[in-house]
Amino acid sequence: MINLTSEQRDLIAQGDKIKRQVNREKRLARKEAARQYIKAIVAAKATGQRQPRELDKGFLAFIRRQPCGAAHLGGCSGPIEAAHIRYSSAAHGVTNPGMQRRNHDRHCNPLCRFHHQSDQHQRRERDFWADVGVDAYDNAARYYAAYLAGQDGLSGRALGREDGTVQLSWDETKNDISTPRTTRERA
Repeated sequence: MINLTSEQRDLIAQGDKIKRQVNREKRLARKEAARQYIKAIVAAKATGQRQPRELDKGFLAFIRRQPCGAAHLGGCSGPIEAAHIRYSSAAHGVTNPGMQRRNHDRHCNPLCRFHHQSDQHQRRERDFWADVGVDAYDNAARYYAAYLAGQDGLSGRALGREDGTVQLSWDETKNDISTPRTTRERA
């Protein structure tokens, strides 16, 4: 054990006091910087520099009631999920929202969990939608228009692929939406 004199202990205590004061000032400076950062974000949103993502929970619920948009490729499994489109399209005036960000909710299509997680997210998204046979943004616009018009989305009047075919989620022979068909029955 090291024996310290009272002068040495006082000197160490003064050093600790200075260290605590410096750390306190640094902590206060970080808090002030965080406040300024938040103020800058709020000001940027107010001036229109960065547009916040548009959310629409009702539309997402509507999308989840639709059949998988890639069902004709086979292999559907799992519940329907809202697949947000993540690529830029000059023709539609949409830019990629960036890393770790989703597009607006109105830019999504229904996909089963398999096609959404194991297909769309595992390769170039443009290639995936080309294989599906639809323009993803046009199809999402059709779904959004049907949602805004109050359609159930199952009638096929506003929905479908470019070739004119429509994936329906009920028994077409009975035309009865009260008895939905399972994924296996559609395949």
